[in-house]
Amino acid sequence: MPRARRAADVLLLAVLVTATWHRVAWQPFGRVTLADLLAPLFVAAVALSRPRISRDARTLAMIGAGLLAVYLAGAIFTADRNQLAKGLVVWALWFAVTVAAVIHLSARGRAFYERALTAFIAGFCVNALYGYVQYVLGTRFDVNLDRYLIDPFFPGSASSGLNLYATVAVTQADGSVIREPVYRITALTNDPNHIGVLLAIPIVILLALATDAVRRRALAMACVAVALTGALFLSQSRSGLVGLVAGLLFLAATLRTRLVRGPLAWPAIAAGVVGAAVILTRLDYWRGVVNKRLNPDTPGSSIHTKIYDTIPDVLSNHPLTGLGLNTFARYYEGVSGRVGFGPHSLYVQALTETGVLGAAGVVILLAFVGRCLYRAWTAGDRALAAGLGGAIVATLAANVFYLTTIYPSWYALLALGIAAASTKTASS
Repeated sequence: MPRARRAADVLLLAVLVTATWHRVAWQPFGRVTLADLLAPLFVAAVALSRPRISRDARTLAMIGAGLLAVYLAGAIFTADRNQLAKGLVVWALWFAVTVAAVIHLSARGRAFYERALTAFIAGFCVNALYGYVQYVLGTRFDVNLDRYLIDPFFPGSASSGLNLYATVAVTQADGSVIREPVYRITALTNDPNHIGVLLAIPIVILLALATDAVRRRALAMACVAVALTGALFLSQSRSGLVGLVAGLLFLAATLRTRLVRGPLAWPAIAAGVVGAAVILTRLDYWRGVVNKRLNPDTPGSSIHTKIYDTIPDVLSNHPLTGLGLNTFARYYEGVSGRVGFGPHSLYVQALTETGVLGAAGVVILLAFVGRCLYRAWTAGDRALAAGLGGAIVATLAANVFYLTTIYPSWYALLALGIAAASTKTASS
């Protein structure tokens, strides 16, 4: 059992670090990421270590069983059972990881919980750092970093290089006007919006934890949060920005004046000055970028709003269990002609693919996580509870128009939120 426990420690830390590395993937039978390969090994290691199963883990397992029953019932009515089976396998794997992580974190104590949280944030930092290097090499030296570090080793990657979003008009010193490309980072994800939405999570957590840290550590956390915010801006993700604002508002409501401590304010002020200087040196370019990104009439913007129109039609025909998990793309292809276009929203996905019952199950799950975080708050872990709660709020806000709750990082965040309430991990 000690060996199994040590193996579970290593595997959980590895899963948390790689949870956002979507492009570290292969295609043996569909796209499989490194985190996907590590996940079943971690679940097996936890099972072999025979830990005590906490009450929170049992409650989570019961919620999972209810969701599984709804998803299986959806198989009766779905027109695409192959897609449903694929979606069900992925969901079951990561929900099992969530339960196993809650069990293991609750049993291992506060010190290991902090290591796990650090590993989780470190994975985001590596992702953001890769995005910075990707952006500098791609825009300044016309070098596709992915061609050397990703494409030869990870054939499961769905994209390569920076995302070319558009071109903008820039006036030169001699008065001539040229078109310059607008690039967005993808980092170790497959889409600039994915990395943008995901980065809101560590930013909010770090800022919350910094309010309760000693001065030097608080300053270091704030600096990392500012650096991650810079990477979020390089993704130019509107959903990511919405999520970040929602998360910060949650922190402002829960932590209040603690957010404006000196160690937290100075890095933000310095970053603002540097950012303003960069923008002023190329004002035409950045004005054009902002205008492009804030234009609500672009095809990309309109499709994300029109997709909500599918909810009434689906619920009128399949009100209880929906179309079936992971089958929206096939349905949408039939009504719009677009191939492989997913629900692009947690709320569209929950209501159309799993119906009223599935959506209710998601609400129950979120309410349970919220209850666990409230217990951590009342136990004295206010900064941690606020940070994890703010990260969840940020994700839910960003997922109005972009879907990231299907990725491992979401399940990892839920596990950390639930385990924070444990009497062995929460501060007294």
